[in-house]
Amino acid sequence: MRNRDSDKISLMFGGVSSEHNASLSSFANVYSALRDQASDKARYANVYFIDRRGGVNQNKLDFSREPHYYITTCERRHTLAEAIKVIRENDEFIFSLLHGQLGEDGHFQGISKAIGIRGTFGSVLSCSLSMSKYHMAQYVTATHPQIEPIPTVIIDERDLGVLVEKLRPFFNTEVVIKPNSLGASLFTARFLVDAFNLNDLREHLVNVLRYDNMALVQRYIDGKEYSCGCIEMKNTVVVLPLVHIQTEGNFFGHAEKHQKGKADEILVPDSQLDPPMACIKEVSQEIFEKLMFENMCRFDFIISNRKVYFLEANPIPGLMKNSIFPKMLKARDIGVHELPAIFLENSMGRKSKETLVEYDIAEE
Repeated sequence: MRNRDSDKISLMFGGVSSEHNASLSSFANVYSALRDQASDKARYANVYFIDRRGGVNQNKLDFSREPHYYITTCERRHTLAEAIKVIRENDEFIFSLLHGQLGEDGHFQGISKAIGIRGTFGSVLSCSLSMSKYHMAQYVTATHPQIEPIPTVIIDERDLGVLVEKLRPFFNTEVVIKPNSLGASLFTARFLVDAFNLNDLREHLVNVLRYDNMALVQRYIDGKEYSCGCIEMKNTVVVLPLVHIQTEGNFFGHAEKHQKGKADEILVPDSQLDPPMACIKEVSQEIFEKLMFENMCRFDFIISNRKVYFLEANPIPGLMKNSIFPKMLKARDIGVHELPAIFLENSMGRKSKETLVEYDIAEE
């Protein structure tokens, strides 16, 4: 049995995904919180910053430094493969703040499981499924009949030549166009589908498909958006307070998510939950448990005419200063500075399954 208190924790951030900047902001907030509030600073070992080209800066964690130091300074420079080897040899526990592609989409999760890197990367199944908004929504609606499906059409590059036919079900209605696998609500926009907007629609879809293999065209649901977070603590799933997201145009896109004053995020006390809100919390916990999420996740929904619609899951939610997930944690008296130690304790309680089964294969 490992001694949890003797483990060294290291932080990893940056990455090659479209959410690189979000990762930098999450790191700055977590690092600052650790520096100001953590009581066990001596157990933090290294910081690994992955730049946009996949190179890695390794620095010893020194809380006298500002967050930007770890981006501009490099005590040891590695390729990603070399950094993974160092981490494995040091047996460090990695607190991952890698958002998006090649961070929370199953790739790092697979590497960590296959070669035995300990950390908060999460499970391959939950992360890879969550990264495809379309397939995650298909799973949720198929397994939870209380969740209404959102009418959706998938567009790839081959469909651009027959766009009118693909969009025919949505003519004269409003839609939301979004990438299937990018985060941060990048390229998420709302359109009226009619003959006058087809060129704008096509241009936007072309832009989305520069970065993603699939674009989603979904009927716009006029309702109230809610976010529900779950955190694993001592291998028990704790459902955090619901957050109601209010915007002036009733649409939570990239600008609304990342610019001050564009959205109000209102905590909903459990005493004020109506049946649709309670449904969101129940479904979120079930998804977390059934898909074997690890450590944390944030699930997004819309309620319209008392019907509940699922939007997406975020296995490594943003931990920026003004992000939704830290507000949920604060409502449960949990600080972001506590997360690395909580998640290390989770990892200590997980039991590995045996993989070696001896059996005979008949040879001719």
